[in-house]
Formats: sequence, structure tokens, C-alpha cells
Amino acid sequence: MVTQIYSSFHPKRSSTAGQIREFVRQLIIDGKLRLGEKLPAVRELADQWGTYGPTVHQALLGLIKEGVLEAYRGKGFYVSEQRLPLKDIGVYYSDEALLGPEVLYPSAYYRVLKEELLGRGYRVHLWIDPRSPKERRQPWPRLVEACRKREIQGLIARGGTSNEFPWLLKLPIPVAIESPDRLSQGVAFDLRDFSQKALKALIAQGCPRVGLITLTALHAVPLDGKETYSAAVPEVFRQEAEKLGCETCRNWIQTLTHASFPKPSLSSHEAFGREKFLSLWSQSHRPQGIVVYPSSIVPGVIQGAVSAHVQVPQELKLVLHRSSEVILQSAFPATWLLSSDQDKSRALIEQIERQSKGESPHQILVPFKTDAGVTGESIQR
Repeated sequence: MVTQIYSSFHPKRSSTAGQIREFVRQLIIDGKLRLGEKLPAVRELADQWGTYGPTVHQALLGLIKEGVLEAYRGKGFYVSEQRLPLKDIGVYYSDEALLGPEVLYPSAYYRVLKEELLGRGYRVHLWIDPRSPKERRQPWPRLVEACRKREIQGLIARGGTSNEFPWLLKLPIPVAIESPDRLSQGVAFDLRDFSQKALKALIAQGCPRVGLITLTALHAVPLDGKETYSAAVPEVFRQEAEKLGCETCRNWIQTLTHASFPKPSLSSHEAFGREKFLSLWSQSHRPQGIVVYPSSIVPGVIQGAVSAHVQVPQELKLVLHRSSEVILQSAFPATWLLSSDQDKSRALIEQIERQSKGESPHQILVPFKTDAGVTGESIQR
């Protein structure tokens, strides 16, 4: 008997087998067909879709080759309960520029991820999407085809949001996305954990008045004439400050605006950090402690403090973020909160492995580590 989920499909005369194969594959991806579930008889599906039995049979045989369906003589077609072993994992970047030396630290991050994958015996395939941002909102045929043919059995997507790459979530293989969005397949650093640890470090140093300089505030993503916002550090910071009884105010939280949005390069991020520190410190009523995130703006904040002749830690206490693979120099004693690219890489791989085993995915949040023992020296991580 053909159930309702099959009746909404009306294939066109051209490429009928391919359309059927895509439709059934999508039913499985969307969870409308469960593992081990039996499909209706080929003749019933052919009658429902107004096509020929051999055409439906050809389409379903294609899904058997992909490992999606299984067939048993005299019983019909079933959704496969056997998943292909993870051997080849793709790493998706949305733009080749992300791997350039001027743009933050993605090349260093990719090396860490690649080493972690190779260390676990996986083969790594780098996919760099050369299309424009608008085009990247649509499926990339080359990558989709590689997934369908199971040339890769898992995919790790570097950066982005569900609005930027909605099609990634519908690929017929396990997917893990590094994203600030609350995605079940997502992996992100735990920004609430960051705010809690930063504020507690300042409280322990006798700083009830606190400020924040961050590159992530209300990170606007234009989309179809509208703006959507990913989870922002400032809102979480304000919430945690209120819970802990800290004093803060709007002027003490220096954030991104459309006018201040820097180009994606180290020099522009440093300029942003310096500008925002000087703007905060020029106020008549100042915080006793400042939290800085992410590490790309830390050098600029340090430059601003030096140029303003701020006495640290006598006048001001600092809590600074730093990545695990970056070299920084600090002229002042500070508390550092560390994010580990290795920990994030392991979480992304764990996300893929869970799905490969048939487990339901859920977002993984990676915590920060506190290092209060670093003073004004060159720091290599």
C-alpha cells in the first residue's frame, strides 16, 4: 500500500529515474522513512507516480549502490540499516580566501583538524567552494554528487550559519558544522562559559564594574533584505553580569556596528580593538575590569592601553581571549581564557562519528580554559 508520503511526488517525464532516486533519498534524510522500513512494491509506486515499473526499479537499484537501500528476493526494498564505514571525510570551506595568510587563523585551524583526522585513520578531502555568497546558498553540485556516490562518508563545514548554507544540513551523509547557531549538527565554543569564567576572574580581583570589547556583537547577516543575528557575546555577557551582581552599562560594552565592521584581516581587527579600547577609556566613568574577545582584537586593545598610558593592573584588570595556535605579546599582566582548536576539532569529529553510528545529533559546546599565570611576556600556544 502506498502511503501519503509518496503521493505528493509527481515526476516529470525527463530523467524520471533520477527524480525518483532523489525523492526517496530525501525521504530517508528527512527521517520520513526509518532505518529498516519496507518500501511499497515497485508496481504500486509506478502506478502512483504514473511511470513504468522498470524505471522505478532502476532508480531503487541506484540507491542500493549508494548503500541507502537493501533488496531481498521476494520481499522487496528496505531502507538500509547498515551504514557505510567512515573512511573519507570532507572539510568544506566557503571561500578560498579563508585559507589565506592574511585572514585570521583558518589555515592553522585546518592543519590542527587535518592532523586530528589523519591521526584517527581517516582520509581527508578539502572542498573549497569558489562561488559567490549568493550562489553558496544553493547546493554545490560537485559536493552533493560526491556525497551521493559516497566518495566521502562525512563532512565537516568550517564556519557559517544555517541561513548561509541551508543545503549542507540536507546532505545524505553525517555533517558537522562549526556554527554559532543552535544546530543539532553544530559545534561551537561555549560563549556563556566564557562570560562566566571571565566575570568570575574579575570579581576575584575585586572588580565589580566590568566592560567588554568584542568583535561578535549582534553579528548581522543580511539575508533577503532582512537581518538575522547569531548568538552574540554582549547579550550573554550582560545576562551573566547581572546574575553575578556586576555593574556594567551600554557604554562599557564596545561592540560591532555596521560602521565599525572590519575587513577580514589581522591588521583591521587590531585597528578595531585599539579604536574600541580608546573609545571606552575616554569615558569619565570607567569599568575596573575589561574582557576582550576574540584573540584577533587583543593586540589592538593592548596597543590602545599602552598609548593611553593605562596602569595595568593598578587602574585596570584585563581578561583576554587567546587561541591555542596563535602567538601574542602582552605588555601587561592579564588573565587569559584559552580556546583550543584541538578540542574543537575533536568535537567536530565526535559529531560525525555519532551520526555515523546512527545516534541522533545534538549541539556540542566546547568550554574555555583559564590561565591566570601569564604576565607581560611573549606567549606562544
